[in-house]
Amino acid sequence: MRFPYPLLRRSCLSALASSLLLLFWLPAAAGGGGFALQINDVSGLDEPWPLITGLPFPEGALRDAGRIRIVDASGAQVPAQMDVAATWRDGSLRWVLAGFTASPQGAYRVEYGEQVGGAGSPSTDAGLRVYEHADGVTVDTGAAVYEFLSDRLLPETARMGDTVFLSGSGDGAYLLDNQGRLGRVAGPAAGVTNTIVKQGPSRAVLRREGWYATETGERIARAQAWFYFSAGTPYLRVTHSLIFTKDTNDLWVRDYGLEFRTPGPPADALFALGDGSQFGESLLAMRPVAASGRKLVSVNGDEVFMLQDDFPHFLERESRAVVGRAAHLDLGGGGPVKQENLVSYEVLQSAGAVGDWADGHFGSYGLTVVMPWLAQRFPKDLAFGPAGARAAFWSGRSGRELDFRAATLIDEYWQSWTDFSPEGKDALAQAPSNAQGAARTHDLWLLPRLDQGDRHSLEARAKAASQPPLILADPAWLTATEAIGWPMHPVDTERFPYEEAVLSDFWNDMINRHEALRRTGFIAWGDNPHIRGERETWFRVSGQVDYGLRRHAWSLYARSGDRRYYDYAARFNRFSGDWGLVHENTANKYKGETAAFAPGHLEEYWRRPLYWGPTSSLEAIAGTGHDIVHWLLEYYLTGDEQALELTRLHGEAFKARWPAVAQSRRLDDSTFMVVRVLTNLYAREWDEDFRTMASELLDTVIDLDSPNGISDAIRYGALYKVDRNLISLYYYYRETGDERARELFLKGVDYNYRFNFIHGAFDLYAYPGFLFAIAYRWTGDPNYLRVLHTLMGEHSRWNVFGVGTGILIWHMHPTMSVPTALGVLAD
Repeated sequence: MRFPYPLLRRSCLSALASSLLLLFWLPAAAGGGGFALQINDVSGLDEPWPLITGLPFPEGALRDAGRIRIVDASGAQVPAQMDVAATWRDGSLRWVLAGFTASPQGAYRVEYGEQVGGAGSPSTDAGLRVYEHADGVTVDTGAAVYEFLSDRLLPETARMGDTVFLSGSGDGAYLLDNQGRLGRVAGPAAGVTNTIVKQGPSRAVLRREGWYATETGERIARAQAWFYFSAGTPYLRVTHSLIFTKDTNDLWVRDYGLEFRTPGPPADALFALGDGSQFGESLLAMRPVAASGRKLVSVNGDEVFMLQDDFPHFLERESRAVVGRAAHLDLGGGGPVKQENLVSYEVLQSAGAVGDWADGHFGSYGLTVVMPWLAQRFPKDLAFGPAGARAAFWSGRSGRELDFRAATLIDEYWQSWTDFSPEGKDALAQAPSNAQGAARTHDLWLLPRLDQGDRHSLEARAKAASQPPLILADPAWLTATEAIGWPMHPVDTERFPYEEAVLSDFWNDMINRHEALRRTGFIAWGDNPHIRGERETWFRVSGQVDYGLRRHAWSLYARSGDRRYYDYAARFNRFSGDWGLVHENTANKYKGETAAFAPGHLEEYWRRPLYWGPTSSLEAIAGTGHDIVHWLLEYYLTGDEQALELTRLHGEAFKARWPAVAQSRRLDDSTFMVVRVLTNLYAREWDEDFRTMASELLDTVIDLDSPNGISDAIRYGALYKVDRNLISLYYYYRETGDERARELFLKGVDYNYRFNFIHGAFDLYAYPGFLFAIAYRWTGDPNYLRVLHTLMGEHSRWNVFGVGTGILIWHMHPTMSVPTALGVLAD
């Protein structure tokens, strides 16, 4: 069993982790164990709420998910569902997703082993049921019943007891194109499919997919949606992806979103307003807008709404939002919807920003709609009217259309930034831009309730939906299991105060660079901060250039539970999955590949924020950081099914196009990056096809007779980005056990030790801290330990290479190297 359990005893934890250990790390029965769950909650909500977390286990420790339970502070078992998410190569459990309904203010711990009863025992039966039938599928959570029809994407009806709160809502996924045509994901032409992804007793997930089809049956675009249910609550989380299937130079979007029809109209609507005083603060764009006020509006037969029309983006600093009233917009058909009907409304109140939620009062029940990060992803609106509730992911009320052509983006989105473009505004306007095959994903929550007299707890529930309670296995346990894929030390401010401060300050400084070029709005929200260049020399603004930060942000979250890392990582996962992967075959792009630049046009592509790219490749040529493990880690840590789906999409592309890939990657310096991706695909479900692919590629770029084990025939030679290539060898060895990879890894590290100039301030972020930590763990060579001490001692020089000139211009790898190096030094 590969499990450095002594780390759990020797690590000095943060005050929070220490207190959790005192409370919950109790002696376990023989053959079992236990660990605490850490909760990061900002809502203050103290009532049952859908919770989910990933439970990591060391290799060989457990083979049956039925031998796991969650208990509260009193020791009582909490009904929970355990779904196996990943295993080790020997078949033992690596990650298990635990879903349960409980208060975010509670204290919980995990117990596992032979002394724990099976998951089918009455104490774990929470009562959620999913029924498939001829007309569709029914989900009964015990608090609400949702009915889906087979030919409509959204739930057709929903009720709490005898109170119906959705009625005739199944065709509510709508899209208006630039011709004013209305498409709905409903009817025979929509081709709706349903997959039960997870099924009871504590939670269920449905994946539904279909086409936006017009009344004449023409398909405009495609929709995917995931529906999350939790036992004992009526709440519904929806993850919705719009996939652009047409050439966006010809067809684009005027307005799209989700309608939730109700049996009758609401009497009034309550809207959350934002705090405009925050707009001058640092990090504004990287956190949700705080709801500082409310606006209550009577409906009276109209549609009332809150709209975020503009928000600080790129070099623009204006923010504009309104609460308004408009004549009910009939989206039921009857000819094209005119643009002027969308933008004609009465302003009831102006604001700098709106919050993430709106609530309708329907007499016997209420319905809150929550759209996380609403303001930052403008233009958007939440509305209530005679038909019920509506959430616009792209709001036509802004007067703008979702038009991806470069000339339109210059006028309506990039704006003054284009004055600093190296190409010049006129040349940039002519840049080819077709987002066909790309996607955009949003999350939405429906929070129905029967307690009409209580609107006081609305904000706490809405905040829990907008900024979910984060449940994490105690970082000391999590890191010691190494289930995340590599060794690292949990946050340890007592033993390593300076190093932890360097990491934290480094992160804050990097995110602060977001202020110079704010990547917000429907298109750029979720992008990594610009890391190189100033206004006169914008370079690599194409978006997928994060130097592996997508992976390292999840490890920083896993070792700390700190929300700032989670917020960044989850946003970037959406961004890279939507724009970075191709979701539909097109003339120049293959489904499942990564968006890429046209051959010979690297420099101009990197200077254009056209994230979707004109072509595709199975290696992210348009960026640096090609990976899938960031999506896997989101799934393992949070249960996000859309993230897992992205890895499947990418893996299917490798299988479909493998012969061409194998030939094109031979003797290519990027081959090691592709090997890393294939290794992660192999470890996801132990599919031997991916291991064979990885091994075949590795054979083309290694040379046992080379001084560092890498063939000098590869592009740029054996000494080009050696650290990056050795990292891939490490991952390959870890998941396959191929001793050849271990030998080559140590040979490469030894070459670096003997011949390379290494110092911490400039090279620590380029992997040596990680490489020498692994080499020392494997060999015990005191020279490697001496290198680590030297690297850590170089921290005092980091201010020389600080923000704007050194680390942040190039790489972000201290986020990986430092936690791993600290694990060795802690021992």
